Order: sequence, then structure tokens, then C-alpha cells
Amino acid sequence: MDRNSLIGFVLIALIMMGFFGYQSRQVKKQMAYQAQLDSLAAVEAYRQDSIRAAYLAEHPEDTVVAALPTQAAVYSDSLLNAAARAKVRPSPSRTRNWRSSSPRWAHSLSPSV
Repeated sequence: MDRNSLIGFVLIALIMMGFFGYQSRQVKKQMAYQAQLDSLAAVEAYRQDSIRAAYLAEHPEDTVVAALPTQAAVYSDSLLNAAARAKVRPSPSRTRNWRSSSPRWAHSLSPSV
């Protein structure tokens, strides 16, 4: 191994170490922010539940409010919800048996007689 290869490997290692250090700090910041959002959502859910309980204590005949869900979704993403509801279908190229059928271009490889 010559000098240039050694310098290259050392530079690659330094870049990777810097990247991983930067990423770990970003993940920690994101986790702290998410914990803050979760605590705010828990406080808001508690507040909504207490308001709902007080309303139902004053108006026990109101069945519409009693039937409403108590917890709201903390995080909702329409694409994730659509993906969760979607049925998984195999792609058309994976459904055929690759051993039994020849590709479209196979006729150009066969010798002409």
C-alpha cells in the first residue's frame, strides 16, 4: 500500500466519523423534540378528557359526545395510512416463472436457419 492509498483511507475514515457524530447529535435533538411534542399531546389529551368529563357530568343525556373517541391521533400521515390499508400485490414481472418463458429479446439471439 502506497502513501496515497493510506492518506485516502484516513480521509475516508475521518469523513465517516464526522458524519456519524453529526448524525448522532441530530438524532438526539430529534428525540428531544419528539418527547416534547409527545408531552404536549398528552397534556392536551388530558385537558380534552377533563373537558369532556365535565360536559358529560352536566349533560348526561348527550349520547353524541359520549360516543366520540377519547384519544386523538398524535401523528397522522395520509401516505402512511394509505400504505397500511393497501393490499400488497406482486408486480407483474415477478408473477411469471422466469424459467418457463423466454424474454422478448431471446429471438434475436437464436441463430437464423
